[in-house]
Amino acid sequence: MAVTKYPLGVNYDYPLILKKLLLTPLDYAPTQEIIFGGRRVYDYRGYVRRLNSLASGLNRLGVTRESMVAVLEYNSHRYLECLFAIPMMGATLHTINWRQSPEYVAYAIEHSQVDTIIINSTFLPQLEKIKSHLDGVKRIILIRDEGYDGQSLLKIDAEYEQIIADGFDSYDFPDLDENTVATLYYTAGTTARPKGVFFSHRQIVLHTMALGLSSGCFHTRSGFSAFDTYMPLTPLYHEHGWGMPYLATMVGARQVYPGRHNPHSALELIRDQKVTFSHCLPTMLHMMLSDPLVDEVDLSKLKIIVSGAKSAVNWLRTP
Repeated sequence: MAVTKYPLGVNYDYPLILKKLLLTPLDYAPTQEIIFGGRRVYDYRGYVRRLNSLASGLNRLGVTRESMVAVLEYNSHRYLECLFAIPMMGATLHTINWRQSPEYVAYAIEHSQVDTIIINSTFLPQLEKIKSHLDGVKRIILIRDEGYDGQSLLKIDAEYEQIIADGFDSYDFPDLDENTVATLYYTAGTTARPKGVFFSHRQIVLHTMALGLSSGCFHTRSGFSAFDTYMPLTPLYHEHGWGMPYLATMVGARQVYPGRHNPHSALELIRDQKVTFSHCLPTMLHMMLSDPLVDEVDLSKLKIIVSGAKSAVNWLRTP
């Protein structure tokens, strides 16, 4: 990512855009780890190189500022790449809720005029069920997951990792208008059909800063800080994982992404990767606390945000 330096005395209308969130980790935590499924994949410098490669590869496939790019993926380093690279290009990232019914997924894709889909191979059968609703989709990019046999009723135009392998280490992410739409999410659990909600670059950056202030990350270690090891258990399609991946990236925290997970595997990662900060729905926390492995995991240093329903604190077991 090219970073433009402006000399003293030169006015610069500093736009609140996503690429600005990457300046701090590159300056203060360039060698900090980003982990996927228990293994180190890269540091922040490697992460930014992947952003450049992804953007350049998508651009060569025809993705432009007018593109609507839908993503169906688990909580992974690849999703973290999409959260930044696609909006930074000027395109719109559509975070698809893959837990919704095929009817609602089809509606969200058609209604938002998606032209590009990035999809984990696990979700191909769901997309195949709505094949007749994909006439407006120009390209499908596959994230190859375990167990994929290479067979699909859909035409696969490219593979995610190959795009990055063929991409360039440098990409000129533009200084966008901060009111440019960055992401799109369709609501769940509302009356009638899902409702589309847009988030601009400005809104995401301001939310990230406000989240940092409210969580105490700039003045104390009692909340979330750059000294934490962060792992999201809230699905990243759900309002960007409540905005926490943007904050974790901005402060240069060590990040762990669980991929396809369950309560038991989440506890294993908390133990093995020494996770100190996470967030999830009460149901997930309840299942983790009910798993036999919880007795073997030290949770005394884990800070966790629970939202979406009644707090799970009443489910904590007494000795």
